[in-house]
Amino acid sequence: MYDVLGIGCHAIDFLCKLDSYPEEDTKLEVSDIEVQGGGNVATALVAVSRLGGSAVYHGVVANDAYRENVLSGLDREGIDTGFITTKEGKTPVAFIMINSMNSSRTIVYSIKGVPQFLPGDINRELFGKTRVLLTDFYYPAAALEAARIASGMGIPVVLDAEKPCALAGEIMAHADHIISSAGFARWYTGSTPDAPFEEMLRSFAGLQPAPCISITLGEAGVFHFERSAGTVYHQGSYRVDTTDTTGAGDVFHGVYALFLARGLPVKECLRLSAACSAMKCRSIGGRAGIPRMDALRDFLRSRGEEPPGE
Repeated sequence: MYDVLGIGCHAIDFLCKLDSYPEEDTKLEVSDIEVQGGGNVATALVAVSRLGGSAVYHGVVANDAYRENVLSGLDREGIDTGFITTKEGKTPVAFIMINSMNSSRTIVYSIKGVPQFLPGDINRELFGKTRVLLTDFYYPAAALEAARIASGMGIPVVLDAEKPCALAGEIMAHADHIISSAGFARWYTGSTPDAPFEEMLRSFAGLQPAPCISITLGEAGVFHFERSAGTVYHQGSYRVDTTDTTGAGDVFHGVYALFLARGLPVKECLRLSAACSAMKCRSIGGRAGIPRMDALRDFLRSRGEEPPGE
């Protein structure tokens, strides 16, 4: 039985750290350029596996030079890659420049020629072997079909709502746990930039029937709406020496999905997700800093909090 079935984005990330953002039309030497696997759902599944969960990635990879890099990166993490197909096309690639002065990052990426994972590619038998579905808007038609299948089987659907897509409303209608970026929430609700987050969250909840809706805000933490209680809850962030925020949201989603699959209360899922997301930010890249369970427990103990499972 899988804890989390992931359908969504994977990528190859090229990362470098700079003392400041480079001037236009110049050359700049950096001490190192790292290459890591990336992508919203793929990175989230790494977080699931690092914490001892069982994860399966269901999707498509391109038959280009990066194919083996993508697959081996998932295999090394113990993620089941047996339900991945190969199609003609290009692997999504991102170039990420990290400004060490303020820990900001600038991302340039391309999805031109990336093969699509389609509804007809979905293996329905997988859904009977998983506790939670995690998806995003990367393959919108497949995400919608997967969410329909999962919700019809009573499997919780966790949705990473990061950027607008044509099927966003339909996909969200089948999600149980919508975790939205602030930018997406502002776009979807039509909120002004200075709108209070609680107001924006309640507006979001008025547009979608999901039992749980969260808006992630980086250092400002997470605002969460629990429909059964009609209340808004704020989970604060954990302060760390931040090196790179790349992948922090992806880690949050993966940890949330894992502990939801393990039956923990939503507030506990939020707390553990926030902790792991912060821990990731101490390292360059989306995957390098993702903690294992022992490290997560030590991190929480150091802050006077109770670790999971104790």
